[in-house]
Amino acid sequence: MGILTAVCADKGSPGATTLAVLLAAAHPNQPILVEADPAGGDLTHRLFAGTGMTPPPGANLLTLAGESRRGAPAAMLAAHAAITPVGVRLVEGLSHDEQQVGLAPLWRGLAAGLVTSDDDVIADLGRVSTTHPGLVVVASAHRIVIVVRPDQEQLVRLPGRIRHLLSVAASDVSKVLVVVVSPEKAARRDQRGVAAVLAAEGLSAVPVVWFPFAPKEVAAFYAGRVNRRGYLWRAAEGLAAELRVPTTEQTEASAAGSTAAAIHLTEEPAWITS
Repeated sequence: MGILTAVCADKGSPGATTLAVLLAAAHPNQPILVEADPAGGDLTHRLFAGTGMTPPPGANLLTLAGESRRGAPAAMLAAHAAITPVGVRLVEGLSHDEQQVGLAPLWRGLAAGLVTSDDDVIADLGRVSTTHPGLVVVASAHRIVIVVRPDQEQLVRLPGRIRHLLSVAASDVSKVLVVVVSPEKAARRDQRGVAAVLAAEGLSAVPVVWFPFAPKEVAAFYAGRVNRRGYLWRAAEGLAAELRVPTTEQTEASAAGSTAAAIHLTEEPAWITS
């Protein structure tokens, strides 16, 4: 069984979808990226535009959810994924409002299909709220990534959103990782600033890591020019490695009586280089 990682944001556009794509591309296990934002998605356009390639028709999040309702065979997810020009396997999201109505009663079965997949799965849930229908995916996930920018509006809301997601995830702090996206020159300042906000709210056990805001490198990536020696790619590889560290739940499930590896807040994530 693979690892299900839920990637989400609270408000605004902190780069959660781009982060999810980069994680899927850099991950050594070649996970399947599922565009699970109920508001719809544009990844097919982003990844295929200008390439001369045509995305395969048919299978998307709604068809996957429909089949999951009848059971969730472990290999079913891969059959719904298309190979994108950047090499990421993608389950396309909803394309119009009518599909939201069709998906509404199917989220529980969809979550079961994602968590029982043979493949690692990265689910991009978009902006979460207390009424987000994809919270059932968060509850099933092995890892929960919350993407944030270090601006005041997002930071004020962040502790409350984390508490809500922890309540959904049975208060397992080892599942949660906050990723702050900002320019390289502000990396350590912004990481420590977000950590300080959480510590002041009694959430110091929640780890905070930094990820580069690098628009030029992102644009090159989407255009198919992947610089595997560049800072963005190395950061994605480092974050993917961080997310493969077993959570309390995974460790207890893999070996009876073993001691779960605690994830502590670090001042400098391993992929930040001097």
